[in-house]
Amino acid sequence: KRKKRKMSLKTSICEVMTKSIPQVDNATIEYLEAMLEECVEEKSPTNEQEWIELFQEILTPLNQNDVSDISETLVFVLQDRGLLVKIIEEKQKRINAKKEIISVGSSCLALMQEDSEYHPAVVKSINLTSDPQTIVVQFNEFSKEQITPKENIILIDNIGNDDDEETSASGNCCVCHRSMPITLHHLIPKSVHPQYKKKGFTVEVLSQTIPVCRPCHSVIHSTEDEATLAQSYRTLEAILQHETIIKWTLYARKQKELGKTDHFSKYK
Repeated sequence: KRKKRKMSLKTSICEVMTKSIPQVDNATIEYLEAMLEECVEEKSPTNEQEWIELFQEILTPLNQNDVSDISETLVFVLQDRGLLVKIIEEKQKRINAKKEIISVGSSCLALMQEDSEYHPAVVKSINLTSDPQTIVVQFNEFSKEQITPKENIILIDNIGNDDDEETSASGNCCVCHRSMPITLHHLIPKSVHPQYKKKGFTVEVLSQTIPVCRPCHSVIHSTEDEATLAQSYRTLEAILQHETIIKWTLYARKQKELGKTDHFSKYK
């Protein structure tokens, strides 16, 4: 028997919202889920009443007549399914990921001075006193050591672990053009949707995505903070002109196309 595909946290939350909130379309449900993520980042609710108040704040703009009742129902169902705990766990994962801790022995991709392209490498030492902080890496293919600025290093552990929307099949990544398992990159990142909603951006515009593979998706988010991505890189054309993306795609397009196998696992 085929195993049932595990439902993502976002899909589970959207399913509960769809059943609990009357007369709202899918785009609005996705927007509410993004608002929930943003509010949790800011307020970190710790008890049932705080969760209810958080949902009341999110739902008030919908002009529903029974916001209080809907909020209580949402909290009850999400708590009963263990989803409130998972929401907080995912928040902590995002906090940890942003720290991007580099340590001796970490597998990474680093820009080699000779060709200005990314190559698999291992961190050999870290100079914490230099400004900017510098790192010595050794390239796997060439056994060559090189002093490298931190911004020219991408940790292998941060590639392919992006927790964004994943489609059910492989497709062509619009960044590296390989046939890969595809994720959907929001051209305006979800974390800044509340601010852009206030600026007059519609739900349709905020929901615009492009199909990218997990490695490319992770590299996009590593190039700039999400506010900068939203302001300056909210089109595919702009993303492809970013210096780091140009160098990354030169590397990525040389790699073989993947199914579900993690190409980078051999470097861990």
